Amino acid sequence: MAQIVHVEPVAIPEGFRAILLGNLGETNLAAWETRALVVEAARQHIISRNKAATLLGFEDYESREEFFNQYELFNEYTVEMLDEDFRTIDQINL
Repeated sequence: MAQIVHVEPVAIPEGFRAILLGNLGETNLAAWETRALVVEAARQHIISRNKAATLLGFEDYESREEFFNQYELFNEYTVEMLDEDFRTIDQINL
């Protein structure tokens, strides 16, 4: 698992915090909170997958992709991206 670069406290309801602490422990809770926020921010396109990988401390592609797949944060490939790729291929083949 990646090493999180910086962890800031997150305000969560006390009852929920108690449940999380019981399952994760104090040390793991801060990392879990940060991981959850970063993944959700990437899912909602607030940050890029690359930014998420940087924030979570991933240094290699395979570890990053394994993590993203685990959290179902897939790389989206749009029709517009495909069209751009075809235009680039056409330019190269001229």
